[in-house]
Amino acid sequence: MELKLESNHYKDLEEFTRDVKLIVANCKQYNGHSNDNSYTKAANALEKAFNKILAKRTAQATGVVLDKKDKKDKK
Repeated sequence: MELKLESNHYKDLEEFTRDVKLIVANCKQYNGHSNDNSYTKAANALEKAFNKILAKRTAQATGVVLDKKDKKDKK
């Protein structure tokens, strides 16, 4: 992914999102789904943060307000 980012390989957000989800899924497949494993724990944290950023970006692009804090920020 790093090389793809550095070379501007990604054509759109969906392509980037697929790679992020693939990395998370692979990590969980090879390290187990239990949060007892540090790799799975990191993958879960990455997935949660990515989904939050993706939701915020999508909301901004569509003009949807996610919560009161976002509404205040837009004023």
